[in-house]
Amino acid sequence: MRPSIVARQDTLPGYNSKRQVRRTVSLYEKYKGRVQFVVVNLDHSLTPAQQQLQKKYYKGYIPHVVVLDGTGSVLHNSSGEVDEAVIAGLLDKVLR
Repeated sequence: MRPSIVARQDTLPGYNSKRQVRRTVSLYEKYKGRVQFVVVNLDHSLTPAQQQLQKKYYKGYIPHVVVLDGTGSVLHNSSGEVDEAVIAGLLDKVLR
């Protein structure tokens, strides 16, 4: 199983959410094909799988980023902005 990033965000005009979206897109470009990206958008209805992720990891604040390793163990789970280098460092470590 590939490492995964679950990013919970919305499209409201919050600057930290928009910055985190840009970081997620940048990480996707760097790691596509090697990391599974799941984005849960608050502006849309959630699928059952997204609802399960929300229940398990979401802490009530956006943006919220969860990074799981290939076995599903949590490497990072926090609300608020996360620097791209922090997530990239985690992913690089588990992809070795």
